[in-house]
Amino acid sequence: MTKIKLVNGTIVNASAVELDHGALKITTSERTVEELAELFTDKSNTSLIKLLTESGKETGFKTGFTSFAGIVYLEDGSKVVELFQPADVTEARISNAEGAANEAVAVAASAEAAVTGAVEAAGVAEKAANVAEEAANTATETANEAADTAGAASETASNASDVAAGAEETATNVAAQNEEMAITLDSILTEIIPSLMAE
Repeated sequence: MTKIKLVNGTIVNASAVELDHGALKITTSERTVEELAELFTDKSNTSLIKLLTESGKETGFKTGFTSFAGIVYLEDGSKVVELFQPADVTEARISNAEGAANEAVAVAASAEAAVTGAVEAAGVAEKAANVAEEAANTATETANEAADTAGAASETASNASDVAAGAEETATNVAAQNEEMAITLDSILTEIIPSLMAE
């Protein structure tokens, strides 16, 4: 199954699109004969016929088939629309020019869509760069805070070391005083008291 797209945007599902002795034959089982005749007798509507896949992807196009020859009924109920390129040279040139103009419009629309996509992509990239910058700033602030915390911890450790050194010095002084008192007491007990007792 394939599809065709006319100038006015109408899409027709077709089981076959083929050239046969100069005629473009489009086989379809949808729409009534009256609807098909109305679509394909409008020369401006058939000056450019795009060929699409079932998913809608463009695979090619036909231009200049603006002469409606008729519709043939098939036994399975489908219909074959027959189109020809005009025999008149002037009309054919006009038809081809219309087809080329329509194709140029389609190409311009595709280019515009591509530009729009590029602009949107640039916007996304800019947002990503801003997010990255914010993340870098946050990381810098966190690092500075960590450095400040480390500095405070170092200062606290230094103060604790000073306190410990002071405590050690005090303990040394107390021990020395205790030793002097012990020597004095021992002197009193062993020398002064016995001397007084002897008198």
